Amino acid sequence: MNRAFTLAEVLITLGIIGVIAAMTIPSVMTKYQKQETAARLKKAYSTINQALVMSQSENGDFTTWEGIVPEDMPSVNYQNRLSLLVKQNIIPYLKVQKDCGIKCKSASDEIYRDGQVQKISNDPSNYVIYLSDGTRIRFFINNRRDENGVATFQDLYIVLDINGDSKPNLAGRDIFFITLSSSNNKVQMYNTNYPLSNNLSECENGRGFSCGAIIQKDGWEINDHYPW
Repeated sequence: MNRAFTLAEVLITLGIIGVIAAMTIPSVMTKYQKQETAARLKKAYSTINQALVMSQSENGDFTTWEGIVPEDMPSVNYQNRLSLLVKQNIIPYLKVQKDCGIKCKSASDEIYRDGQVQKISNDPSNYVIYLSDGTRIRFFINNRRDENGVATFQDLYIVLDINGDSKPNLAGRDIFFITLSSSNNKVQMYNTNYPLSNNLSECENGRGFSCGAIIQKDGWEINDHYPW
């Protein structure tokens, strides 16, 4: 014979369900966020890698692109050289939704893991574009001088925000760092040539530049050792 539950029993049951939900839902949400982050990063990395491989097949190694080294165009300032590089050699190979150039007023600032903030709005050292899927990409040239004081090209730096200007705008969560290296003309996650232990330490205790390298080394997954 079926017995009707009393109000007290129903309330106790609902309370137990509530406790279980409170314990499991955050874990499920975190797992989903990690999976989505890794998938978006993999897609964005693949997109920019394919674009730059294609560009170099048509335009030559990127270290030879016009305007890369200041001495190539001594009368042209950095901002114009950066604009020329992106417009001529990168944008044609991407599905760009919005081209902000070097004065992207709408771009949200980036927060590094150590609390430092990179203000990219109206920053003339950056060139910002948004892809059709909402990914924001920031480009800048890293030049250095050799022992003779001659400016030489080092790397092209690429900063991905995999969900555009949406929060948290935090390194290692939705912001990741890539380089186009002059040593091998290849796209790679920042600090990917360092040991995994170094990447983990920098991602957790530094500015977060190495976080993407961890995800790539782990097969485009965010494992338990990742400093989430």
